[in-house]
Amino acid sequence: RMPGELFGQGMGLAAYKEGDEDKLASFAQYNRRFWAGLKDVAIPEAERPKHFPIVDSLRTRGGTNRLTFREGFAALASAGFNVLGPEVHKPQVRQELERVGITRTGGGTFTAPGWVCNYGPEAEVDKVLTVWAGKQADAFRASGWDPKQVASFAIIDEPHWSMPGHLKGMRESPDGMKRFHEFLRVRGFAPKDFGAKEWAEVQPASKSAATTLPGKRLFYWTARFATADSCRHLNLVTRKMEEAFYPGIGVFANWNNFKGRFYVPGGGDGATMHHDWIEFGRLRGANVLWTEDWYASGWQWPYWCAKMSAGARQGGVRYGGYVVPRSYGDNETIIQSIMSLVGNGGKVLQYFIFGPEYIFPSNCYSFKADKLLPRMARAHHMIGKAEEVLWPGKRPASEVAMLFPMSPQVWDQPGIFDATNTLVYFKTMSYMGEIYSQFFSLLRRNVPVDFVEELDLTPKGLEPYKVLYVTSPNVPREYQENVVEWVRKGGTLVTCYGSMTADRYNEPSDVFSKLSGIRQKEFKRPIAYKVFSLKRLKGPDPKNPWPKGEHGEFCMIGYKAGVDADGAKVLGRFLDGSPAIVRKDLGRGRILHYAFFPGMSHWGNQFTRMTDWITLPMELAGVEPPITVDEIPNSWPQVEAPLLLSDSGAAITLLNRTGKPRDKFRITARLPFEAASVESVGMGKIPFEKTDGGRISFTLPLDANADVLKIKPKRR
Repeated sequence: RMPGELFGQGMGLAAYKEGDEDKLASFAQYNRRFWAGLKDVAIPEAERPKHFPIVDSLRTRGGTNRLTFREGFAALASAGFNVLGPEVHKPQVRQELERVGITRTGGGTFTAPGWVCNYGPEAEVDKVLTVWAGKQADAFRASGWDPKQVASFAIIDEPHWSMPGHLKGMRESPDGMKRFHEFLRVRGFAPKDFGAKEWAEVQPASKSAATTLPGKRLFYWTARFATADSCRHLNLVTRKMEEAFYPGIGVFANWNNFKGRFYVPGGGDGATMHHDWIEFGRLRGANVLWTEDWYASGWQWPYWCAKMSAGARQGGVRYGGYVVPRSYGDNETIIQSIMSLVGNGGKVLQYFIFGPEYIFPSNCYSFKADKLLPRMARAHHMIGKAEEVLWPGKRPASEVAMLFPMSPQVWDQPGIFDATNTLVYFKTMSYMGEIYSQFFSLLRRNVPVDFVEELDLTPKGLEPYKVLYVTSPNVPREYQENVVEWVRKGGTLVTCYGSMTADRYNEPSDVFSKLSGIRQKEFKRPIAYKVFSLKRLKGPDPKNPWPKGEHGEFCMIGYKAGVDADGAKVLGRFLDGSPAIVRKDLGRGRILHYAFFPGMSHWGNQFTRMTDWITLPMELAGVEPPITVDEIPNSWPQVEAPLLLSDSGAAITLLNRTGKPRDKFRITARLPFEAASVESVGMGKIPFEKTDGGRISFTLPLDANADVLKIKPKRR
């Protein structure tokens, strides 16, 4: 028998084998195997997430059996899902969602009209997008939804475009060329800066034009305009969606350029273009910044969230992402990925995609839902129990910044790739690999990092920071001057192999060397094909293979250069006696220069050496992490403790990357308020003690995966 309650003429059937026996079942009957694992982890309704959109989709490919939806929605709701976008948008489906208390849905499209940028007449594009967005809202109304019940909507998936083909549309568009010339004008340029007499002669240029300084300028700003103009187009799409639905509907573009590069060079004039994450946020290309963790790469969420946070902060928007359960193995790591995204400030969590797999093959996770859904439910339960501090919580501003560079990207050599490359240290430029490696070296010590862009290298933009990391070989000259002046006023600058040796047009620059007295030599512009395969630059003595300095042993992999610095103190020397690490005091501040890549060297040696060298800049600058935890001895993975703050209190998410529980684990927190209570969502109330400097300390058993601590402020 196949019981059903049909609201149409179709009932989906699944034909399958059980052992050697052929079977036939309705979708509702077949799907019951997916829900079996949720019986023991159903979340009490009062403890389910209410504010965080927890989004997924149940597909039926036209099925009209109410039982399929009723049982599926009830199971997913019990696991904490609260936004479900069924494939079939029918009033009867909406009724089944409301039956289980779900009153929000979601949607999306592969692309809105125009893909990444529409070079048609602006008035016509505006009209097309108005009509399109209205149709999206009308489709929900036809199913009985109020557009205000739509929590999230994808406007484009994995946006990218190719050069030089993209330039054809620019050149043939009067409105596009008008925007291009205005883009140059507002930056203070005139036609003569590009070797032209009038603006009509200034045409978008490919890399082959970059043989003279005017040609380099034209190529550089063509590339910068292309990505900025795409942000402008998607900003318009977002605004039209907000007009058709409601202000603040979660509109996102799903990125798969995991390094955040906007320009990936190919051969000759060829290149693949993407969005720079910080610029996209600043220009509000969407109101939710977004990426995805294909290939179980969720351990990178702290890095991605830090970059998205930088863009979100500038544009006043949120960030979130797809967690892709099918890519996770038979372990608990998906719990850490979910909690890492939320604990690092993400405000929208969507899964790609429940399925079922037999409806959407090779994309869904239903085939192992019996194992994954209980783990996901555990994470949702933690979110629900700590939502009062997680939902309003924001990442506090850090005292440590890292420059995420745009200028060098257009001058990089072919051989790197970004799209779908989840190994951010693989086939990347070394200066990019160093950013990534330094970030994770600091993360192991729970030192939070703010990413900044070149536009932030101004007196006002640098003022909040005590430490700045610059790995980029290309930094505009005016910003190099600003950075050195910031050092003189008390900042601590960390540079490495090749930093700040050229300007934005790839012309050699001596601005930094003259102002700082640090002169680099014998450096190149290398690709790091894989950090762990880079050559270890050891000496011949097996007992003492690495050099030592004032702060102990330091290791080197890949590349080293020469450095001279008048009046600088040599803190460490290479085995040949030449300077490797120097400190140059300037005014009230200092520069620490490493004539190699310290982050990649630390990472490539599995964080087993030179930790004191990595933390030295923070010690010199007087930077203390807001959260300190017990170090796990003899372990590469450690415990991450991201902090979110709001008027409601503090949320500390504990991510135990070791995967092993500990009976006692000590935590010290420095908070901007007097604590009244500390509560673990897993352990309940935790006693705490006040220590020096307004800190609190406490000890608790450490879960093998994750926990959330709620710290409430004392009310006056």
